[in-house]
Amino acid sequence: MKRNRAQTEQRIVEAAMGLIADAGFTDFGVNHIAARAGVDKVLIYRYFGGVDGLLEHIGHTVALFPEAHKLVDAGLPEFIEEYRIAMAGNPLARALLDWVRLTENPLTLAFQRQRRHFWDEVRDRMRPEPATNVLLDMLAELPVNAFSADTLGPLLERLGGVPKSAPAKVPASSVGSPVAGAKPPEDDLPTNLL
Repeated sequence: MKRNRAQTEQRIVEAAMGLIADAGFTDFGVNHIAARAGVDKVLIYRYFGGVDGLLEHIGHTVALFPEAHKLVDAGLPEFIEEYRIAMAGNPLARALLDWVRLTENPLTLAFQRQRRHFWDEVRDRMRPEPATNVLLDMLAELPVNAFSADTLGPLLERLGGVPKSAPAKVPASSVGSPVAGAKPPEDDLPTNLL
């Protein structure tokens, strides 16, 4: 039976990404990747030069962040909700948000590059006011589960993002656009973001 190298490489890549997404990096290694892909571990070395080469390949060929231009057409609250939805549907990126804090390897470095590029493009497209820029800096570092109306609602309200007639805890998708230049009083900033 003739082997198809491209298909085997793809199985290895998918197995590695699946392991990261499912279990993080506690069980990540050449033996686990090979077992999950159903291949001999020698092929990981032959095709990628080892785990680091595989991680580098993933970092160069897989989009780990959504395309910023597709998310920033509306106001800040809508962007936050769209970003939350996009990242919630990307278990690999969610796992990498944790892994990047623990170690440095070719994939975490690629993830950091893609993350910087994404947030730079968001800022370029939104051209935010200084207060909003601070919020974007904070959002860039938050885990996906922090993107909720409960967590961000009070801050968005201070930025003018929640309509006055609406309760503070509304779904993020129904939050309005922030008022340009609105600056929250420092003593009213929420403390649950730290």
